[in-house]
Amino acid sequence: MGAAFLPPERRGASRPSRSELRMRMEARDRQSVYRHARCALTAALRRLDVRRIGSYETLALHNAPGGLATR
Repeated sequence: MGAAFLPPERRGASRPSRSELRMRMEARDRQSVYRHARCALTAALRRLDVRRIGSYETLALHNAPGGLATR
């Protein structure tokens, strides 16, 4: 009964293979590394007197020494 909710390629499969589990774990690790790097970068930019332009993701170093405003 529960198999009806699975995607067609997963119906009848009892559980994910070892390689599939490893791939999922590696993807999760990669995502956490990216998230950590993004947080560290955001914190560093915040320390550098950053003016946010547009969305939160679009950051420009305008007022930082040697930043875009001095060029």
